[in-house]
Amino acid sequence: MKRKECNGSNNIKSLIRNRDEFMNMILDMIENDNHKSHTGSSANVSENSKEIIDPITHIFDEGDKIIIVVELPGIEEENVNLEIDGNDLIITAEGSEKHYYKKITLRHIPVLENISKNYHNSIYSIEIKK
Repeated sequence: MKRKECNGSNNIKSLIRNRDEFMNMILDMIENDNHKSHTGSSANVSENSKEIIDPITHIFDEGDKIIIVVELPGIEEENVNLEIDGNDLIITAEGSEKHYYKKITLRHIPVLENISKNYHNSIYSIEIKK
């Protein structure tokens, strides 16, 4: 097993994000009783051969707000959905060939009125006021 060296806070944040993405993938597999092999961040698990992808996601804690930026290439704005389930934020998006799914657990339960969303050039940004 290769070991990564941490030379700064960006590397540490990257390691933590990769660990969180890996744990989310494992939990999703358990929840969905889906034990098929995952290659990279995507898996071909549906019968109609749509690819399910864990999108690239950046989370920024700005003190009074949290900003979440999700990359959704190939998706039209009207096909992006945001759900709140307790303190879980669930982002789904579906295109002709791809299906994106991301579940983010927040430290607090977000209030719908404190959430603003924006979608531009395949970038979905969410701002949640604390």
